[in-house]
Amino acid sequence: MDISSPNAHKGFALEKVMHTYGIKSHEIMVFGDYNNDLEMLALSDYSFAMENAHPNIKKVARYTTLSNDKMGVEHQLKKLVAL
Repeated sequence: MDISSPNAHKGFALEKVMHTYGIKSHEIMVFGDYNNDLEMLALSDYSFAMENAHPNIKKVARYTTLSNDKMGVEHQLKKLVAL
């Protein structure tokens, strides 16, 4: 069971940081695997669902990456650095 306030989510915090520092949606990458990541994923042009993510996450994210067990975040960051 996942219990939380509907007003407390990662997207709220990320939106505050973006506003404070003038960060645009195309300047951040976010990664998620469960429903508590939905609002955060909606804020970024580069949103990634982990391969093992909940189906709701896969619907919202623009891209997918390897599972948590296969180091999906690291995989994408290595690709970014290689550009």
